Amino acid sequence: MIGDWVSHVMSDTDAFFTPPPTTDYTLQSAPDGDLLTFPSALVTPHDANNTVYCRYFPARDLDGRRPSRTNRMSDATDRTWTDRT
Repeated sequence: MIGDWVSHVMSDTDAFFTPPPTTDYTLQSAPDGDLLTFPSALVTPHDANNTVYCRYFPARDLDGRRPSRTNRMSDATDRTWTDRT
């Protein structure tokens, strides 16, 4: 059973490792790093495993300050991948 699943995954690894885009996420401010949550692309029978939890630590500017949350969110969504390199 597991061997069949692994064979299926390995037959198209791009599909397995490239989840569909989502806009269903939340970003909550926290003193120890903002909390980012979004649905897992790999759904399991256990609801507790179907949400991804991350800590987001934005880069600081040259003065050591963090940009405002509004600027971080708009900056992250406005740039294309090539702009980030």
